[in-house]
Amino acid sequence: MATCTLTLQITGGTGRFQGVTGVLTYTETAVPVFFDGSGIVPGMTTETVDIMGTISGLPTNDYSQGDRQ
Repeated sequence: MATCTLTLQITGGTGRFQGVTGVLTYTETAVPVFFDGSGIVPGMTTETVDIMGTISGLPTNDYSQGDRQ
């Protein structure tokens, strides 16, 4: 089993993400399903991902499904 954790700090962007701030934590866990003939190298793994965090500063009229009028 292997685990990789990334912490992403958001400090803004362009368009609707201008002025946005926050921190997201991305954690991925890989578990071998079977190994190759050597018995050392995983032939296939399964991965699970968890993303946690908060983003603030998005406009209240933000439409994630596209432009609405």
